[in-house]
Order: sequence, then structure tokens, then C-alpha cells
Amino acid sequence: MESPNLVLLSEGQGFSSSWFEIVSKARIKGGAVHDARIAALCLHHGVSKLLTADRDFSRFAQLRTENPLLK
Repeated sequence: MESPNLVLLSEGQGFSSSWFEIVSKARIKGGAVHDARIAALCLHHGVSKLLTADRDFSRFAQLRTENPLLK
């Protein structure tokens, strides 16, 4: 059985401005800042859908979420 190609996303040039934009638009503060970082990282790398059971990510309208546990 072959493993899917996995790519580790990392912060790069321009990431901090993407993150700041998401935090500012959604008025994020506290612990949600970490969720915003993950959302910004996905969007910065062109990821449009995040598989997660965490409903808090629904606050980031630009990033679609799907709960893989409900399939």
C-alpha cells in the first residue's frame, strides 16, 4: 500500500501579513490566534479545505472545513 505524498507547510515570505489580515478581519484574540495561524498557513499555501473536527475554524470564511469523523 502506497502512502500519499505528504508536504509539510511552513511559514515563508509574506506569511505574517496573511496571518495579520486574518486576525484583523475576524477580530481574533486569545487562544483563537493559534487557529488563525493554522488557517493563514493553509490559505498562504493555497489550501482551500481543512479536514478538522474543530468547529472553531468555521470563523474563517475563506477556508472550507470538513469533519472527517462524520463521513
